Amino acid sequence: ELEHLIVLGSVQGFEVEDSRVGTLPHIRINSLGRRVNLYRDISAWLEIRKVVRTYKPDLINSHTFKAGLLSRLYPLGIPVLHTFHGHLLHDPEFSPLVRKLIVFVERILARRSIALSVTGRRVQIELEEAGIRHQRWFSIVPGLEELVPISREEGLSQLKIEDADQFDLIVGWHSRFAHVKNVPLILELAS
Repeated sequence: ELEHLIVLGSVQGFEVEDSRVGTLPHIRINSLGRRVNLYRDISAWLEIRKVVRTYKPDLINSHTFKAGLLSRLYPLGIPVLHTFHGHLLHDPEFSPLVRKLIVFVERILARRSIALSVTGRRVQIELEEAGIRHQRWFSIVPGLEELVPISREEGLSQLKIEDADQFDLIVGWHSRFAHVKNVPLILELAS
């Protein structure tokens, strides 16, 4: 039987946590978050070590740069598979110097991973081009149900948009609004 435990941080800013999290076995580490804060990050690392000592997992699967850093920084005696959902290589929120630092750190951390996982072959190629290499890569495509095309009229009806003629363009968005998501590019492509 496969047992799992999700160790997660706090949702920050305008992000919203998926309501299903509460139904899954989990431990929240409130000091673990997106922002860099030396005190909170050290506290999160100590809490992660405590969880590992208590639960003694056979495998750690880290997601996000921060979780990957904290679970691979100092060996916990447990193999780590790190998953890149995307990457920070082109994130405009970071200066070129910070991006170089992230790449340098990820090159070192890759050696402390039993494998690296990506959400698409393109992400793997870009990471390898940046020098983040590993012998074992897994590409896991996000599990989305196939979209069934519907007519514009049916779509507008489902969205309860009654007077669509007043809009030049209607776009549905399922992501956080952040600079790195490049909303203007999506609008340009849609138009």
